[in-house]
This record gives sequence, structure tokens and C-alpha cells, in this order.
Amino acid sequence: LRNSAQTPCLILTTSKKPAFVLRSRCRKDLKTRSNTNLSAKKKVTFFIRNEINIMRMKNKLITNSFDNHYRSEFRYTAVIRTLGTAGEKYQILLDSLCRQTVQPDQILVYIPENYELPKETCGREKYIRCQKGMVHQRSLSFDEVKTEWILFCDDDISLNPESVSLLWDGLSRYQNSQCISPDVFSNSQASMSAKIKNCLLGTKPHYKKEWAFIIRASGYYSYNNLSEKKRSDVLRTQSAAGPCCLISKKAYLSIHFEDERFLDDFKYALGEDILFYYKLYRMGFQPLVHYKSGIVHLDGGTSHIINKKEKIKMSNAALYTVWHRSLYSVSSGLLRKLWCGFCYWNMVIITFLLILGKGIIKLNPLTSFVYLSGVLYGIKYTCKEKYKNLPGFMSYKN
Repeated sequence: LRNSAQTPCLILTTSKKPAFVLRSRCRKDLKTRSNTNLSAKKKVTFFIRNEINIMRMKNKLITNSFDNHYRSEFRYTAVIRTLGTAGEKYQILLDSLCRQTVQPDQILVYIPENYELPKETCGREKYIRCQKGMVHQRSLSFDEVKTEWILFCDDDISLNPESVSLLWDGLSRYQNSQCISPDVFSNSQASMSAKIKNCLLGTKPHYKKEWAFIIRASGYYSYNNLSEKKRSDVLRTQSAAGPCCLISKKAYLSIHFEDERFLDDFKYALGEDILFYYKLYRMGFQPLVHYKSGIVHLDGGTSHIINKKEKIKMSNAALYTVWHRSLYSVSSGLLRKLWCGFCYWNMVIITFLLILGKGIIKLNPLTSFVYLSGVLYGIKYTCKEKYKNLPGFMSYKN
């Protein structure tokens, strides 16, 4: 160690140029240190640290080389569901897809029959007619998709040029994951008053580092409320936002999402995202959430097609049915079913009282009874033969 020129350097790398750079840097640093009055012990320690740094740089070079090869094999098809009424927001989506650093093989747009094709274009989209419905338009066989991966998009989102690449990199962190979704609603960044309101209505925060969203026994979800410094950019999840996700076609076909088309009977398919992601989770495909994908929800607002009272009624009927199908019906054992029932009805009572109190203040107490009528409508729906004849929520799990 006294003579840096005779010091052996172990250099492991995949190319000659990085090896030369690393070897030169190592000898230069050792020569600098050898000219100072350091003890033999400190010199040995420094040499070992240099070797560790070399190995770290070598691993980074190999990892980057592997990632570049892995990403070069990545191919996907962008699949958009629309009614053709999003206007400028739809154009923003098309333009942002065309600006991706990893370009889609195709841009397929599924639009219901008898709806006019939108005027907005990027020159690459191909339109395919299908049956109308939030779930129907996302539960097709997608025979037109020839790639291994699908990027599902609503017609009112915007992507940064690196968004798809970031989603793909996020997937590579978890070996068994087949789906990743951006966090477009950002519950954790809401104001304190909004968080308190959501908490009272069933959407609560949690502080588990390893989970983004957790489905609770009541049918509502809890969200990760840790600061950005304390949580990873990519986390496992049991639910996610519905406007966008990157998923393998194999995983998508495996969950048979067409079984959930009954949700379109409620006109306002609230809870569709819970059914989709929770089914993926229960069947072992481990969905993920990316907090920094650069994807933004522009909110096209399709719920204007029904009035406010009908929306309240149908959305709560849908939520009851989603809870019954994905949680209560698959609960094993009497105690588990009783616990699910207790959690759900506890939230129903609390929500009813909150809506009633707000209605009394605003001299409109009937809204709370509209809410209850929605729950009763959901109960009646689960008693219909159409619902009873559906395949079980976990029927296809191996």
C-alpha cells in the first residue's frame, strides 16, 4: 500500500472504457492519500472503501445496461374509452401520447355505437365501436391489441413525455406486479378540512409505508398520508384511480372483468376502480401506485347526464353492491361476515346523520333519505336473479 503504482485494483465491468476510468480514478486517489501522513490502518481502510465504490459503480453500469435492454423490449398499446364529448381535453391526451419517449404501437379508441366521432385527432388513433358503459368499454376482449402491455386511458387525462417510461420503471421494482396506476387524485395533498370531511364520510388516512391504498371492511378505502420524504414513489396497493393504468394483457384477461358489467346498470358506475384493482390484488397480480408519474386528471365530467338526486341514489346503490360482491360475499366464516356487515352499516348510519344534519342547516333534509333509498336499491339489486347468477368474485383464482 505504500507504493500506489504497485497497488492491485480489482476492476469488474462490462466495457473497457469504464474500467479505464475507474482504474485511473482509484490510482489517483490512492496516490494522493499515500503522499499524506496517514497510518497504514487508515490507508487500508481507504483502499477497501475505494473497492466498494468501484463495485457500486460497476453494479450501476450493469443495471443501467440491463434496464435499457429491458425497456427496449417493452411494447404497449394505448386504449382509450370515450363518448366523444371531452373536446379539448381529449386532444391534450392524444398529443401527450404522441410525445411519449416510449411510443405506443397503436392508439385504439373505443366509442359506443351511434355516437359521433370526435373532431380532435393526432393522426394515429383508430376507432372501434362497442357497447356504451364505463365497465363495458373497459371489459372487452381487446382482440385488436397485439402487444403484451395495455395502457388504459380515460379521455380526460394528460401525460408528461416520460410518464409511460416512469410507470414501466415502477413496475420493474416489484417482481410479481402486473399493473401500475398513477395517483391522480392525490388524497394526501388535500386540505385539512377536506381530509376531515372525507374521514367522516369513510375515506381515512393510514401511515403504513408499504401500502398506497387499503380496502377496509366497510367497502371504503384508506390512503397513505405519509409525506413524500417518508414514502417511496411506488407502493403496493389494493385499489387505485380508474382514469389510467398500465397492465399486462394476460393479467387483465385473467380477472374476467366482463363479469362486473352489472355495474353499468346504475348509470353512475361508482366503485368500478375498486372492483378492478381489488380483483387484481385478490388474484395475486399485485397492483401498484406511482406517486410521481406526471399524469394529471383533467376531469372531463361525464356525470352531468343524470340529475343530482339520481346520482346520489345510484352511486350509493353501486357502492353497496360493490361492497357486497367484493368483500361481504367472499368473506370466509360467520365472524368475518358479521364484522364486514358491522363496518358497513356503521358507516351508513354515520353518513346518514351527517347528510341529515347538513340538510337541516340548508333546509333540505330530504337528501339524507335519497341516500338511504340508494342503499335500499342496492340491497334489492343483490336479490335479483341477474346478480345471483354472476360468477363468484374469486371464481377464477388458481
